[in-house]
Amino acid sequence: MTAPPEELSRIVRLDRVPARGVTIDVTATEAERAALARRFELLELPALKAEVMVRPGLGGVWSVTGRLSADVVQACVVTLDPVAQSIDEAIDLRFAADAKATADDPEAPEPLEGDTIDVGAIVADHLSLALDPFPRAPGATYEPAPEPADTKPNPFAALEGLKGRLKGEA
Repeated sequence: MTAPPEELSRIVRLDRVPARGVTIDVTATEAERAALARRFELLELPALKAEVMVRPGLGGVWSVTGRLSADVVQACVVTLDPVAQSIDEAIDLRFAADAKATADDPEAPEPLEGDTIDVGAIVADHLSLALDPFPRAPGATYEPAPEPADTKPNPFAALEGLKGRLKGEA
């Protein structure tokens, strides 16, 4: 089974990257922005661009650094009104063919699979991490619904009364 294609894909073949590195300009097309908006449940994604440098390093480690900027519109979690946000996020990753995925060392390189890096997918991932998980429109407050009054009599209240009468008889 093949993986579905990324909404934003910019494949860099590592065997074609010069020693000084290569800069990739990523400007998402209207179709790519629409696909990412659906994926991340955004109302709109009017702009998404990034400049990313892919550079070889020592010991087979590849660095991927840069910056992404985006304008997003999300739904307020309280009112569902549109909430606009501008994102400016740094990208700083390292990849290595022999890296092992581990939570023990956050500085360890990411595993490199194959001889390519998808810079577009990295930009999309960083966008998703930069999104506000609970966007709120200005002045929107959440008021929890009041607890409903217990209108039914407690079924154990009659037993409690019976217990009291039994103790009184003894």
